[in-house]
Amino acid sequence: MNELHRDNNTPSRTLVERYRASLDDPREQASIALVHSRGGEDELALGLEYADSDDPLDRVVGARVLAQLDLSPGPQLERAVGELCRLLADVDEDVVHAAAVGLGFQGAAGALPLLLRLVTDARAEVRLGVVHGLSGLVRPDATRALLALSSDPNQEVRNWATFTLGSIVTEDSQEIRAALRANLDDPDHEIRGQALVGLAERKDPEIVALLRREWSSFPDLSMLSLDAACLAASPDLVVDLERLAEEVPLEHDANFKAAFDEAINACRAARAG
Repeated sequence: MNELHRDNNTPSRTLVERYRASLDDPREQASIALVHSRGGEDELALGLEYADSDDPLDRVVGARVLAQLDLSPGPQLERAVGELCRLLADVDEDVVHAAAVGLGFQGAAGALPLLLRLVTDARAEVRLGVVHGLSGLVRPDATRALLALSSDPNQEVRNWATFTLGSIVTEDSQEIRAALRANLDDPDHEIRGQALVGLAERKDPEIVALLRREWSSFPDLSMLSLDAACLAASPDLVVDLERLAEEVPLEHDANFKAAFDEAINACRAARAG
């Protein structure tokens, strides 16, 4: 627990009430994070109380409290996971989303069959929650589900599934590479970038050609493509990156400049070596 949390004696109920009053206000994330870090019986009881409310927004809060409570394996964790599993059957899609995300955070392997049933749910928000849930449960069945979700019709679902396959799942297979390659033509530059990063992580032998194709075929340069170039660390990319850096106005974007510098340096180092 950091110093800020250690010195904050605000009751957990007050923190949860504050979070509920300004749901999704980034300034209140510290309140819920402090409740998570305490992870005691009182905090568990609060999560269960909110999760049992007739108000769906309360149930979302309950799921989010239970999602990241710092609980040791045992009865308390089992109660939290059990409640999150129950909320997967909720009628409200935001509640189901929060519960699915929470099961991923808690690494609840026993919940995997329940999450798999929701992979084809008609509601995109539910499928997005499933992707996040599966990201914390790296198992063969979860990977197969992510392969399907990486071609989901919803852009955000597709994006997170591609990220998870490329950067969270450590397994390397022809199926995973094929799914990543399939998203190299996605209209969304971030999805293409996630796919490139995943292939670069796996040292795909065609990554140089794939990066050159990305840079020549699409006008919207992705910072993720630069991250992929950095991972590839190929001396063959030095000239391409230097040319791009000259063409892209970088004086007003420190993040892009840093990404270019890192990629160019990695590729130059590989050439020198």
